Amino acid sequence: MTLVYILAILIALGLTALFLFVTKKAYSRKWEDDE
Repeated sequence: MTLVYILAILIALGLTALFLFVTKKAYSRKWEDDE
């Protein structure tokens, strides 16, 4: 059960990191377009 809990946390962190990376990339692209 502990292994499943750890895997769930890793997946959540992975999705969060991916979301932040994509969002940051989108913002960077938007700033470049504005300039």
